Amino acid sequence: MNWLDYLRGRPAANETPAPAAASPAAPASGAADAADAPQPPLLIDVRTEREFMQGAVQGAVSLPLNRLGDDIRRLAPDPETPVVLYCATGARSGVGCNLLRGMGYRRVGNAGGVFEAAARLNRGLV
Repeated sequence: MNWLDYLRGRPAANETPAPAAASPAAPASGAADAADAPQPPLLIDVRTEREFMQGAVQGAVSLPLNRLGDDIRRLAPDPETPVVLYCATGARSGVGCNLLRGMGYRRVGNAGGVFEAAARLNRGLV
């Protein structure tokens, strides 16, 4: 299973999905309940503010590694929030993932460096 599918709660290609529990019928309008939709991951750039200003993955939030532990609860108060970190090479984001896991965040992924993250997430750089 790749990390993005894991964060989205999807089974790996070689896993059999768990059978769906019986659920109440959908409303007549056919609209899906927004609460049941998978939550998109929060994308955090853990590089410095200066690095972030020089170019970042589209949709990313800047939260430098040295402030991650102090400020993560402001961005993601629920530890079940899927979070994806990236930096310049993947090293700082790896440290950040370990920090968040130690704080109780369970759905954390390391997207690696900024260019790798943009490619993996199919997003541009801004």
